[in-house]
Amino acid sequence: MGNVTTQFIHIDDLARIFESVVHTDKTIGQACNVTHPRIVGWQQLLNIAMDVVKKEVKVVQIDSQNAQVHERQYFPFRNVTYMLDIKKLERDGLHVPQIDLEDGLTRTYKWYRGVKPLVQDVRMDKMDEVLRGV
Repeated sequence: MGNVTTQFIHIDDLARIFESVVHTDKTIGQACNVTHPRIVGWQQLLNIAMDVVKKEVKVVQIDSQNAQVHERQYFPFRNVTYMLDIKKLERDGLHVPQIDLEDGLTRTYKWYRGVKPLVQDVRMDKMDEVLRGV
């Protein structure tokens, strides 16, 4: 899983940011980064997700440099560090995300269990091969 780190945002925080934009003129014609400020690695994300769903999963380590499949064919995110600076949100008085990863995943999993949507990522078409050890 390497040392890759990233950030996430819950949809409720994103909606609150959009709402806060309409209450200030500072944001007219501006762009800003939106994410929760917490930085997590893939192993930390996996551990949090396993805690939320109360299940352990099999982790298959893949040498992405020598793999015969592209990472995106078995992993839902780009395997690159992608960090956003949200100081502009704070400086412009916009909503700063408050829903941490554990709470956001818990809310999302509860919603998922209730709605049972069809979730399909057609780009992840090599999962079975990777799990078999390709």
